[in-house]
Amino acid sequence: MVVADRNRKFGEQVSKVEDKTENIDFALRTINSKVSKLEKQRSILKEEIVYLQSLSMRNNLMFSGIPELRAGII
Repeated sequence: MVVADRNRKFGEQVSKVEDKTENIDFALRTINSKVSKLEKQRSILKEEIVYLQSLSMRNNLMFSGIPELRAGII
């Protein structure tokens, strides 16, 4: 009787551990999926920042020492 009771309790504990493990596995899969999506978003945003920075630098170019041509004079 004592052995059977201990076996039952042990079986219940094992079952609880299995349930918790399944929940943790599900949570990890969910987190990994979200992390993957965030990494892709980060990559896209990084590319956009580089593009916008290059546009900004291009629009801010200043040249000196080059004579300007006046309209009608060649």
